[in-house]
Amino acid sequence: DVAVELAADLQHDTRDRLAAIRAPALVVCGAEDPYFPADVVRETAAAIPGARLTLYPHKGHDIVVDRQFAIDVHAFLKGALEPTAPATGT
Repeated sequence: DVAVELAADLQHDTRDRLAAIRAPALVVCGAEDPYFPADVVRETAAAIPGARLTLYPHKGHDIVVDRQFAIDVHAFLKGALEPTAPATGT
């Protein structure tokens, strides 16, 4: 039931725990999403250390079916999983 899911989403607030996230994070949102407004998603991304935010203009809540979304997630994951070059001492 969509109404039950929406009520649960509105009652579930974990903003106070976002700063503890240490994994690479990609926060995505359709700029026209009626459930998660872009300003709220921007605040969410800002609260996660090092998070990357991608807003899709003229898109709503169904961005996961968008080809560009898949391309962006793939690129993010590829970058997050690539090993970093070892530091060299001088």
